[in-house]
Amino acid sequence: MATTHRFRLRYALLGSIAASSLLLAACGGGGDDGAGLESAASTEERQSALAIGDEAMTWTKIAGEGGSFTVAANTVVRYGVGSSWIQKTVSGTGWCTNGFFGKDPAVGVTKQCQVQMDVTPPPSGTWTKIANEGGSFSVGTSQRVRFGKDTKWVEKTMSGAGQCTNGFFGIDPAYGVTKQCDLFKADAPPPPPPPDDPKYVPPILISKGGTYSANWESQDPKVAAVTVSTTEPVVIQNCRLRGKGHLVLALRDSTNITVRNCIGQGLNPNVVNIRTGRFVSAYKPATLVVERNTMLGTAGIYADGAGASAKGITVRYNRAQNIEGRLSDGKGGYLNTVVNMQFLQLNNVRATKNIEVAWNQVINEPGKSRVEENINLYLTSGTSDSPIRIHDNYIQGAYGADPMAPNYSGGGMIVDGGTSDPKAAAGWVRMYNNQIVGTQNQGIAIAAGHDIDVRNNRLIGSGLLPDGRRMPSANVGVYVSNSYGVPATFYNIVVTANTVGWINNAGKLNNFWFPGCSGSNCQGNYALPAPITLAMESAEFASWNSKLQANGIVIGSSLE
Repeated sequence: MATTHRFRLRYALLGSIAASSLLLAACGGGGDDGAGLESAASTEERQSALAIGDEAMTWTKIAGEGGSFTVAANTVVRYGVGSSWIQKTVSGTGWCTNGFFGKDPAVGVTKQCQVQMDVTPPPSGTWTKIANEGGSFSVGTSQRVRFGKDTKWVEKTMSGAGQCTNGFFGIDPAYGVTKQCDLFKADAPPPPPPPDDPKYVPPILISKGGTYSANWESQDPKVAAVTVSTTEPVVIQNCRLRGKGHLVLALRDSTNITVRNCIGQGLNPNVVNIRTGRFVSAYKPATLVVERNTMLGTAGIYADGAGASAKGITVRYNRAQNIEGRLSDGKGGYLNTVVNMQFLQLNNVRATKNIEVAWNQVINEPGKSRVEENINLYLTSGTSDSPIRIHDNYIQGAYGADPMAPNYSGGGMIVDGGTSDPKAAAGWVRMYNNQIVGTQNQGIAIAAGHDIDVRNNRLIGSGLLPDGRRMPSANVGVYVSNSYGVPATFYNIVVTANTVGWINNAGKLNNFWFPGCSGSNCQGNYALPAPITLAMESAEFASWNSKLQANGIVIGSSLE
């Protein structure tokens, strides 16, 4: 057991330092302590303690000349007066005499004995009783324990077992009074001050390939923070983006853009009926890579079509908070009117290889967001030899502008878009190992398309808002339905090995709805029994974090 003894002088006592009452068991005794020299010395000590500046310790009287004292083991005690002192390391009881210290440091003058007291302001916290005098206790590593009563205490920093006794603490801090032992628990430290606001520069138009890093901002909803107008490869990395419109915009066909390790913050446009912009919006990109970014209050990622020489789309390792589809009220707030926004929408991206959406975390909060589906594949397809892979994502929350309004149709992930044209139809999609929590209307929806495989996903929905109110649009965990009535392009849908627990707006389990499944294609799923609770939703997030750690994956921007 390791212990460190220290005297601690409370600021509340600094104005009344006296040998008879200060953390001591000093016995009075010989010596003429009433002399003027002693009075001056005591005054000097009090002033020294009150004005120590950067000093953490001050010398404090424990006995007058001729008296005795008791200190903890290996305590340095000095004997003398004024500027004439000698020191001795003492354990237990000692005497304030020439004989005990071996010489007279100030011949003909009344002397005293002193020890050093720590007058560092103690950290704020709470003392909790752990034992009565004479009892025993045990504490963790390097804990502060005090022994005494009222304003008279002695402390040890110790580990393990201890005794609430004078002997263990080496001193009787309150003679003749029944004492106790208290354990100190420090208050949580205050949060660090916010970092200095980074310096932003005006919007940039990129017309040549290369790597670009800066902090760009646009206060104009009509102007993107970054606009790319070249088909040469452009890498935007290690940046901060802030704006009332789109943050990264590419309107030219066949751009090649990478956005990596950036923080993007969507701002309220403060123009009536105008929405917040996308984090990235790209028209027919040849390649689009969005990875290791943090998106705060943006309208997510949008790719419209695929370039003539499309090589793929990669969206991974991103962290998104509160996808925003509400329209501004022009006064710093938002209306309940909306446009449908997503964390990711691939729109008319057809027969494109090398599309991967993986290891993203998307969390929406009620009253702070308005997302439709978090991931929406609309008339979008991979290929038979390179299907779209949507895997190992965590999606939590999908709410209307008014979270308690009925008829909200958003949710987790959907394959959508009806057509009888096989070249335009959605298809060749793999959804696996995703975790979807509390996305209200649905967790995963297959409303259109062909050759779609959904397996090994976990979907947990309590049907409740975080405050416990039941969501009026809570509906179903997974559904497969030919919503557009076009059987020519709706086939080969497999939903299997998924774990689902989903409560609807009536408070009933509604895990699956499979009117569009054929044969045994939608069997082999595991339906969790009721009740499905908010605690289970929270556990799913903890499981996600454990999964990230186990796979050595860090999401979001390192600039956070």
